[in-house]
Amino acid sequence: MRDQFIAAITLPRAATIGSYWPFRDEIDCAPLLHHFHENDHEVGLPAVVATPKGRPPRPMVFRPWRPGMRLAKGRLGEPTPPPDADYGAGDLTPGVLLVPLLAFDRRGRRIGYGGGNFDATIAHLRSAGTLIAIGLAYADQEVETVPTEDHDEPLDWVVTERSAIEIVG
Repeated sequence: MRDQFIAAITLPRAATIGSYWPFRDEIDCAPLLHHFHENDHEVGLPAVVATPKGRPPRPMVFRPWRPGMRLAKGRLGEPTPPPDADYGAGDLTPGVLLVPLLAFDRRGRRIGYGGGNFDATIAHLRSAGTLIAIGLAYADQEVETVPTEDHDEPLDWVVTERSAIEIVG
């Protein structure tokens, strides 16, 4: 997946990357994160923000990540930089967001774990400026059509271990 990404997508110079650290059955993006770090991109991993019961999810915050960093378990079990880490300037604002997928289609629609955290984050980051949202998945996770709801945010790209798919229109 790393090589398909690098061959197909040219990122803005020194772009800040928001990502995830793989767990469960998510495609392993760690080699790609190491590549970004080695090429002077800031990389942040998400921390899920508590949402009051009955309210829509809040956008996640992204804490700086460095290779070898010890990760903690976040609110939903996601690996995240620990709250007591030295973050220097604080949370990051990604211009590129890597999104884990359970399923995707060629229209850029996706299914995640159902919490709405990535949709809320994509919407927030898009409203604040330019964002490139890139889904990462295994090729076998592609389906013909993903059902959508009003809050679902489309992706700009999907990258698998076999190819990089630019979403057009």
